[in-house]
Amino acid sequence: WLEILGCGMVDPNVLTACDIDPEQYSGFAFGMGIERQAMLLHNITDIRLMFENDVRFLRQFASVR
Repeated sequence: WLEILGCGMVDPNVLTACDIDPEQYSGFAFGMGIERQAMLLHNITDIRLMFENDVRFLRQFASVR
């Protein structure tokens, strides 16, 4: 199981920080992580590999365009 499109409600504190009244408005956020798509494409099972900046791991994808 791998979630590729995360979503959820915007925290009222975020709206307040943007000078938006959370009593009047609410927000819904979503995003598609490119790293999760790459995991599916290249059969990577551990997302931490995508963020460790290990050159040995990253070099495997130097020719991918």
